[in-house]
Amino acid sequence: MNLKTYFVQSNFRKYSSLLILVLITLYVTLGGSHIPHFCIFEKVLNLKCSFCDLTKSIEQLFIGNFLNALSINFLSYVLIVFLISRYLLFEINKLKYVEVFDKLFLFLCVVQFIIVNI
Repeated sequence: MNLKTYFVQSNFRKYSSLLILVLITLYVTLGGSHIPHFCIFEKVLNLKCSFCDLTKSIEQLFIGNFLNALSINFLSYVLIVFLISRYLLFEINKLKYVEVFDKLFLFLCVVQFIIVNI
């Protein structure tokens, strides 16, 4: 791997969290949440995934219905905090904590999966 490729990959890792936040904001702002719901996980296994209704929850956050967003899917809060924290950890060069945040996010996804399927 040459040096240029390394820098491109490290910059992508660093800014990927911000890119995801911008894409989520654009998706909700431009009305993407009005696309009919289709979840392959739900169709094949007849179980809701952790991210079911996440778009509706984030849309409620944008409107200002914070309790409604929390009741729909608490991962909307977790996702936003996770992405911002991940970017800040990359920015201050605390890469060992990025792995901790990744594992914590995965754990919370499992918790949400259990909650929605009880």
